Amino acid sequence: MGLKFAPGFSFNRVSADDKAAVDFKGNGLGIRFIAGPEVYFLIGDNAAFVTGVWFSSRRVGIKYVGAGTSAKETYNLQYISLPAYLKLYTNEIATDMKVYFNVGGSFDVKIKDNVIKTDLTDSYIRKWRPIDATILLGTGIQLQMGESTFLLAGVSYNRGLINAASKRRFDVPDKSGNTIDPKLKINTDLISLDLGLRF
Repeated sequence: MGLKFAPGFSFNRVSADDKAAVDFKGNGLGIRFIAGPEVYFLIGDNAAFVTGVWFSSRRVGIKYVGAGTSAKETYNLQYISLPAYLKLYTNEIATDMKVYFNVGGSFDVKIKDNVIKTDLTDSYIRKWRPIDATILLGTGIQLQMGESTFLLAGVSYNRGLINAASKRRFDVPDKSGNTIDPKLKINTDLISLDLGLRF
């Protein structure tokens, strides 16, 4: 068993149809976190399969520029995440200390979304997708504190794979003035400081 707490910087990638007269961009980053219990299944002395249940919060910032429009929006998304990853250990680099590497991913179910701030009278994102999936990569140090107690500290990168925006407003002009669907795609990312306890 283990516990994980990972505060970090949440940001997002934005892309859209290049025919749109409005330029869609990411807008800053915010402090968010991942936290929850984990279960370790040891595979020999230098590997483990890890799963668990995490609470994950993410920030989405969007900036719209063009066609006489300049506006910003910020949203907050919250998920319950089911991680599944391999934790690979080196041999001891010092007494009771090992380096570890994480590789895997998570399946995420959205439990809440809300608008934090918008410059528009009608928020551009009408509905957020109820699920997401992420790739997880990380590294850090594990320190053995007792016979079966370990402290962990490291960094990780969670990269969202699924377009988080489900329904969007379609009243966006193209460069000829015709209204089009800009096919907006938003993917969330989190770079975090990982703190953990395994027992």
